[in-house]
Amino acid sequence: MGIGPVLIPPASGAASALGFLVATRGTPLDVGFTFAAIAIPNVIFGPWAGALADRWDRRRTMILVNLFRGGLLAALAIAAFADLASLPLLYVVAFALGVAETLFD
Repeated sequence: MGIGPVLIPPASGAASALGFLVATRGTPLDVGFTFAAIAIPNVIFGPWAGALADRWDRRRTMILVNLFRGGLLAALAIAAFADLASLPLLYVVAFALGVAETLFD
């Protein structure tokens, strides 16, 4: 049994997309590292993000975070189109998406 799009948990649309991309081009270990890069920011930045989110305007924060996430995914798509995407780049994007997800939640 290989890792396929059916076995990837749908944590969020971006996480599923990154997981699918890594699963089709990498190993199961790469998929694990990608999801760890998405989950670790929640553990590290969760308490601070919660305190900041309580002080900031929620609507504005959610809009800015979504714009940031869209920019990250657009940059990743451009890198993939230009054949510049690599696993370290995916890990960095996954970590940044995890930080944004922590602020969004």
